[in-house]
Amino acid sequence: MIDHSTDAPHNRLPPHERAQRDHATDDPSARNGSGPMPGLAAELFAPLMAHLHEFLEYASYYFSARADLVRSKVRRLALYAVVGLTAALAGATLLVVALVMLLVGVAGGLAELMGNRPWAGNLATGAIIAAVLFGSLRLSLPQWLVNSRRQTKEKYDRRRQTQRTRFGHDVDEIRKN
Repeated sequence: MIDHSTDAPHNRLPPHERAQRDHATDDPSARNGSGPMPGLAAELFAPLMAHLHEFLEYASYYFSARADLVRSKVRRLALYAVVGLTAALAGATLLVVALVMLLVGVAGGLAELMGNRPWAGNLATGAIIAAVLFGSLRLSLPQWLVNSRRQTKEKYDRRRQTQRTRFGHDVDEIRKN
């Protein structure tokens, strides 16, 4: 086993041990083996290097903690996304099952009214549902398109008004000139 206090090279010792070893001799040329300046520089920079190592450790700790915080937030967001998706799928499944049960009941009721003919009840229920869906689309689609055009026109009217307020003219006036 190597005794680091006696056998280790001087430059591998921690700063406080280097400073103690440098002070152990009064001969400036014996310090670090190359004259008075390297020993003096080591004495002057030892506290600075110790503080630098301390600062680097604290900075590493800070950035590691920030990275862990970001990872924690991402995990929590992913968990909420999975829970939300599961709830949405369960809700959609519940709605589909409820509609199927309703339509099966309507079809069964119509089948009873039509002389206990299940195929006629199913056919009538399908035809009624298709007619209601297509009819509602036929009535609502044109109104939706009109509203969409109106909202787009209003958006660009507001933007031109903002341009006139800010610049004294708008894009239409620039285009005409």
